[in-house]
Amino acid sequence: MASCTTVLFDADLLRLICEELRADVKANGIPRDASGKKIHPLLALSLLCPFTSDTALRELWRDIQGFNPFLYILPKHKIDDLWHPAITIPDSTWHRLNDYAAHVRTFTCGPKSRERYATSFYIRLAEHLHGGENLFPALQRLRMDPTFAIDPAAYLLLYPHPESARLSAVELVLTPDDKAEVVSGAVGAKPFSGLHELCFVSAKKGIFDNVTTPFSSICSASLLPRTLRVLKITTHTIDMDFFHSLSGLRALDTLVIRFSAASTRIDHKEAIPGAFGALQALDLCANVSDAQQVIQCLPQYVLQTFGLVLIAPSPADMKRIFGIHQDLQRRFALTSLSLSYPTFALEKDRQALAIFKPILSMPSLRFMKYDVGTALPLTPTFLTEAEWPMLADLDISTSSYITYLVLPVLIDKCRELQRLKIPLDWPADATLYGDPKFLGWSYHLKTLDMGASPVIHKARVASYLDGIYPRLVELKGGEDCADVKESVLACQRARDQFLRREEEEWLTRLVS
Repeated sequence: MASCTTVLFDADLLRLICEELRADVKANGIPRDASGKKIHPLLALSLLCPFTSDTALRELWRDIQGFNPFLYILPKHKIDDLWHPAITIPDSTWHRLNDYAAHVRTFTCGPKSRERYATSFYIRLAEHLHGGENLFPALQRLRMDPTFAIDPAAYLLLYPHPESARLSAVELVLTPDDKAEVVSGAVGAKPFSGLHELCFVSAKKGIFDNVTTPFSSICSASLLPRTLRVLKITTHTIDMDFFHSLSGLRALDTLVIRFSAASTRIDHKEAIPGAFGALQALDLCANVSDAQQVIQCLPQYVLQTFGLVLIAPSPADMKRIFGIHQDLQRRFALTSLSLSYPTFALEKDRQALAIFKPILSMPSLRFMKYDVGTALPLTPTFLTEAEWPMLADLDISTSSYITYLVLPVLIDKCRELQRLKIPLDWPADATLYGDPKFLGWSYHLKTLDMGASPVIHKARVASYLDGIYPRLVELKGGEDCADVKESVLACQRARDQFLRREEEEWLTRLVS
């Protein structure tokens, strides 16, 4: 009983339980009871007792999909396949609706979520609100299509009164059929003038897909809110002129964009005074030429996070790619770096190492991902030049395997490394060079992904890994990885039992 009381009166623990329940429903769907009826666990928890009700309701209604779950509360009747509100709605029902609406933080509204309800429903809701109040007073984020963004229902119900505005983020879901006047009308709408985050996404396409339509053809940069801190355009391409027009967004700190495959040349080759002065994170998809121009346009020491996906690089671009790496190393103190050159292939291994070398001298890095479609023959000698004292997460993907002998070097050069993904090459014979006792070890590394390389001598590899990574929790790889992981964890259990016995014996001798 005491433990139950502890949970009921611990608000943080209750919140974590509710978040886990919501995540489970999102992943596996709403569970059924013994009779086969679907019951949302958060709804059941909200009805359990007064102590859990508010926390469960807050999590249940925090993020809702469409008007359907919300309007289900109100009495209604159907005419011609459309739901209409009842003539008389009790005050108690309105109070209940207000109570649930107060918990909504994120609202997603697609075209299908509006098809089942008649216009009279939205009119009744608007009549219920007074003085331009928002239906969801705590609303912070909207996800919708541009057509609904300029719909009168959105103005009546979702956009807050200017004096009590909380809406800070909008995600517009675009389709190829969206007209320029619709998108421009949505972006230029007065309720969006104070936004901090604006994202253009597609429900069918992921980021950096093969799209060629210029964003400027559907929306001018001058319409973007001047208050934006986060701008993500993942549905259309831009050019250098549009990029420079974004320099007027002086508060912008996060930018995600992609350029067209064709290079665009303009006169601006240096940083524009005062432009992008607050930009801390840039995620970019571009060809080598545009990527170089973008980096050179940014003021020094601004960026902290940088991601680049190169479009169709070739061996002829090697010098420019090396220049990009040099600019990143010299101009910024990056804490996060993600470089992806999936189709990049070089004729000689030393070229791959040459363009990688500037990355070794980035001491402020905490996360690095390097995905290159060519062989990257990293050697222990080459990695001895690395300056990564703060690196916690390293992800290297290449078309070749890298000798396992780099692991002791990474232990020495990356003292804070917690997660490592690298395609390791284990020897076919039973010889593993170096005694783990003399190689050093890392108590920080918890996760190792060693790629799909075959492991012939599993016990020796497991002993080797246990010797240098005594606190390894997760081991991933190819078909042989499961056996290696089992052996590593068995070594840990045996060592822990041995240390525990030694401690007990020492305490016994001390007492006696």
